[in-house]
Amino acid sequence: MLTKEKLEGFFLDLNYDFSTPAEGIWVINADHDDSTLVVITMVENLMIFRLKLAKLPADADAPFYKMLLTSNMELAHGAVAIDGEDLVLVDTVELEGLSAEELHASVLALEEGAQLIYNKVKK
Repeated sequence: MLTKEKLEGFFLDLNYDFSTPAEGIWVINADHDDSTLVVITMVENLMIFRLKLAKLPADADAPFYKMLLTSNMELAHGAVAIDGEDLVLVDTVELEGLSAEELHASVLALEEGAQLIYNKVKK
């Protein structure tokens, strides 16, 4: 099982800035400029990654939601989701056998997914 110490060792090995706002929750800053903050939680045998994209636009309409749903097909990992009034990307991986490389791949996939969504919203 992945321990807190081993996980934080992965963060250090990957040169991620991180904080621990509460037990079992980490906020990592993979790009060191506060634009990509990924919240990581460990729940039972899973690691859940969450990256907040933006607040949902007040004028969001059916085509906007369709764009979000169809974007899920283009994501390497995870999915676009709505959490209250926030638009987020989420990914879930099993803790068993998790490596630093797999953790990094999930974070990169979220960053690439964020860029994909931002580019579509800008059109």
